[in-house]
Amino acid sequence: MSENIVDAILTVLQAEPELGDVGEWKKVNGVVPLPCKTISVGVDEEIFAPYTRLKDQVTAKVIVYAYLTDVDPEDGEASIRAMAKIIRHALSADHSLGGKAATSFVKDIRYVYADDFEDLHAAAITLEVVYYASRLKPLVAPPTGKISMEAERS
Repeated sequence: MSENIVDAILTVLQAEPELGDVGEWKKVNGVVPLPCKTISVGVDEEIFAPYTRLKDQVTAKVIVYAYLTDVDPEDGEASIRAMAKIIRHALSADHSLGGKAATSFVKDIRYVYADDFEDLHAAAITLEVVYYASRLKPLVAPPTGKISMEAERS
């Protein structure tokens, strides 16, 4: 089910016109340094609470990483801050993530600076998502076959 949440977040963000210049979209919980503007989304933690006998309420901590390269530190920092705010506003506008979640909320934005990559500017946007998931493994129907019967005529 968390895969559906990641897909729903990417769908919301890809529909945002102000993020049209993002070159790569990744389903990974981390930063994959690339030479273009990139967004990656991954589930960092899932907390389960009983809801009904068959379903659990899941509170997922999802991190949206936004990153870009810019040789000018001030321009890079300004660009990543602007990008993080666009992401926050897009996710806040659709708190149910297209109906895949009960609710979601942007909890915080952290700006990350990588010492190994001087030109890399990144933001980690933490999204708290609540959804409901089956507690039990889905039942699989047993395989069925065909029975053919032929009658003898006398």
